[in-house]
Amino acid sequence: MGQQIAVAATAVDEESLLAFLRESADIQLFLPCAATVEELWVDRFAPYGPYHTQYFIWNKAYAWKPKFGRVNKDVESHGGWPFVDNNLQSPVIEFDRTNLDRFLKTELATGQYGRIYWAKFNRQKGFVKWFEAILRWVRRNGVNLYPKSSCGVYCLPDALRIWQAR
Repeated sequence: MGQQIAVAATAVDEESLLAFLRESADIQLFLPCAATVEELWVDRFAPYGPYHTQYFIWNKAYAWKPKFGRVNKDVESHGGWPFVDNNLQSPVIEFDRTNLDRFLKTELATGQYGRIYWAKFNRQKGFVKWFEAILRWVRRNGVNLYPKSSCGVYCLPDALRIWQAR
């Protein structure tokens, strides 16, 4: 079982998170799937949209050889596209983005927020320390909107401003 933190973030907050990640490690972002293997690897988060809801973040200080698979050809709009097949066993964390429209219109308990997740299969020395530093950054910079929950929902500053103004 992995470890995660629930997070609500706007594009502004995501840029702050990305800056922190780049200060803390040599990272490489990649998409869940793309038209070509080369297009999997990206430098920034694209504007939020149906095909940009999730990213993976590889800490390149840790050795890893990505293996690639192909999305089932029957899948509408991206059938046959390549994806990284071994990311759960790798020095990678998953970043699921916040759908702000849904987040602002629903109760917190419905889970309309993002998350930062580590599958915990990768046990390379020091990786857990890096992941815990990310969790600390989120907790230090965010406000827990749901402290009664066992895990909480950390709202980063710009998302908090929008949340309070709703």
